[in-house]
Amino acid sequence: MTKANMMREAHKLAKTFEGDYTACLSLALRTLNRGVVRMTELEAVEMFLAENKNIEFGKKGKVLVITQEIAEDMKKFFKGEFNGSLTEIAIKNGVARRGINTLDEAISSFVFEKCGSAFSKMVL
Repeated sequence: MTKANMMREAHKLAKTFEGDYTACLSLALRTLNRGVVRMTELEAVEMFLAENKNIEFGKKGKVLVITQEIAEDMKKFFKGEFNGSLTEIAIKNGVARRGINTLDEAISSFVFEKCGSAFSKMVL
């Protein structure tokens, strides 16, 4: 739920309460916030990889097909369980490093959008 949607819902809920509107709005926001479960960064990575099966990269619009192996390696990379760099993921899976870097940037952007935080940039 975005902040704008949360505010809309809070105003709707606050209008059903009686008393000082500011206090009612505050109560409504707290009530809604308890019901919103924030997704963890790793859940966001898994969601991105499940929803996106390929990603475009490079000047000529090449496409990286996200295979199960690439998805597993990227999950391990973000968990800190992959003993290597993004370049090694690319070499292991026989794909262009630029495609893996683009995938990393897309995942990081998606995580920031969903969780409001980003993974610390790992050394390539």
